This record gives sequence, C-alpha cells and structure tokens, in this order.
Amino acid sequence: MTAQEITDGPQRVREAWEWIVEWLRVNAPRSYGALRPGASESLLVEAEERLGFPLHADLRTLWAMNAGVTDDHMFAAHFLDGNGLLALDVALDTHEFLADAWSDWAAGWVPFTADEVTGPWSGSFVDCRTGRLGVWGMETEPEEEDGLDLAGWLELIVQALRDADGPLVGPGNAPGLAGGALVWLDPRDVHVEGWGPLHH
Repeated sequence: MTAQEITDGPQRVREAWEWIVEWLRVNAPRSYGALRPGASESLLVEAEERLGFPLHADLRTLWAMNAGVTDDHMFAAHFLDGNGLLALDVALDTHEFLADAWSDWAAGWVPFTADEVTGPWSGSFVDCRTGRLGVWGMETEPEEEDGLDLAGWLELIVQALRDADGPLVGPGNAPGLAGGALVWLDPRDVHVEGWGPLHH
C-alpha cells in the first residue's frame, strides 16, 4: 500500500459514506433511522486494546461516523448490498469467535458487515494490516478478495445507487425500495412485499 493510498483512503471512505447516508435520509428513511451514532475516540481505543492491534484508518473512519446499525428484522438495516454494518461490540465478539473457529483466520482481520447484525452468520472483513477486504462465514472458510478496499467497496455502493451500474448490480442483484428501506434483492425472485428496483 502506497503512502498516497494511506492518505486518500479515509477521505474516500468519508465522502462515499456521507453520500450513502444522505441518500438514505432522502430515499430510505427506515434504513437511515437504523444508523447508530458514531463511536467516540475512547470507544475506538478500547476496541483496539481488545483486539490487540490498531484498526485500519478506513474502518476507524467509518465507525467514527456511524458505529453500526440497529436491526428491526425487516431488512431496513441491511442496506450494504444485503448486509448491515456491525456495531463495535458485535464486530469484536464475531472476530473472537472466528479467530477461534478458523485456524487460518489471520491476525488483523476484523468483521465489519454481516447478513444479520444481531446474530451474524456471514459478511465481510477488513484486513487491518492492508485495508483490503475479504468475506467470512460461520460455515465457509474466510477468503480475501482481489484488491478491493473499504473505500472502493463503498464507492461501488454509491455507483449502484446513483447509476444502476457496476459490479454490484446484475440480473440476480439490484438495489430497491420497500416500505422506506433500501433492500437488495434478485429482481427475478422478489420476496419482500412492495419491493421495486430503483432503476428500471
């Protein structure tokens, strides 16, 4: 990772996340309402002490803005391509569980999204050594993704919401709205009442 990437990452995270939050405020008020406040510096330091290593600056920036979401059990919180942003305590608990469960769980991997934010089963992690992302699951071995970092992933969310374009949008996956919530579904198999894709 270059010095430029280290400098630019948190700013790109901030700009993308601010765009997403404002979009939710205007278009998906139930999802916007699921956002928790940002974590204080003292809470972030406590998290790092519990982990035993520093959080990557990108992840630190994100959690300082919004430290996870609440779960209303109606999909509203899972607005990040079907996953929700984990609260700090849940992320740390999940990290400890996965570190015990998987012998190849690397030092520095911190889960930050999950399919269920109160009872996580699968999601994404940030490698706090490099800033790169990976995927994890309770029943599948964790796997690093090819070169994608947190800022880049959030920018793909923005691209999908703004332009209906990019790798997160395809025949089997699209962002849409239902009951004031942003919900990602397969348009060919809609199982949420009232759901419609953002772009036709």
